Amino acid sequence: SYGADGRSPIHLAAFHGATSATFSALVKVGNVPVDLRSKEGHTAMTIAAFQARQAPLIWVGFALTRLIARAQGHNRIVKRLLKLGADVDARSGDGATPLISAASGGHYRIAKTLRRAGAEPIAQLKSGETAAMVTKNKPLARMLYRAEAKALERLHQTLEANKKLAAAEEVDGDEGMYEDHDGEEGESESEEEENGPPEK
Repeated sequence: SYGADGRSPIHLAAFHGATSATFSALVKVGNVPVDLRSKEGHTAMTIAAFQARQAPLIWVGFALTRLIARAQGHNRIVKRLLKLGADVDARSGDGATPLISAASGGHYRIAKTLRRAGAEPIAQLKSGETAAMVTKNKPLARMLYRAEAKALERLHQTLEANKKLAAAEEVDGDEGMYEDHDGEEGESESEEEENGPPEK
């Protein structure tokens, strides 16, 4: 069921940084789909990946420690959701994936967790930006741009391999056509030898 804000218990749990046991209970006991979407189109994974940045940095020292702890807590949630089968590339209404959400919040550790789980670095928002483009965290941007480059290189290699395969299949098809044609000529010559030349 959804609340007045359009979110279900699993979305609220991700927002507030609930324990791993809470998510296990919701999914395994409560039969809540792990990729259930809020009315705005967000999954719990997307909310958890983005939400860590919401902790306020009021006092240098205490608040910074709190911010780091909260970010680590949401990284734990992301790991738990992955173990429960959450889609690592689930998209929100604007096209955001959990990786894009983590990058937008500047969460290096969460982004790294998502990348290790196979998150696609070249996924784009509807507006065209990738995770590397939306982050202001320079170390995170470097990591994501490297991941983009490798993904694009693999994509290029796959496309080239597919082109070669298609070309080889076309050649094989042409050769088969010529073989059939040669066979027909051979049959005609055999008939002529057996029956003699056609009468004039």
